Amino acid sequence: MELDYHPELQGLTVRRPQLKLLQDVPFPAWVADNWETVKTFQARPDDLLIATYPKS
Repeated sequence: MELDYHPELQGLTVRRPQLKLLQDVPFPAWVADNWETVKTFQARPDDLLIATYPKS
């Protein structure tokens, strides 16, 4: 099976987000463009952080 072929994606263009470097770390452009908001974010004691990872 070819890794670059999937019947449901035939004829579609899948585009990766544009990346920008911040302190030598690549971030999607929408994150980099809003970095001050991310940087100054203040969590509250009752906030819940949920982190997930893909299985494959």
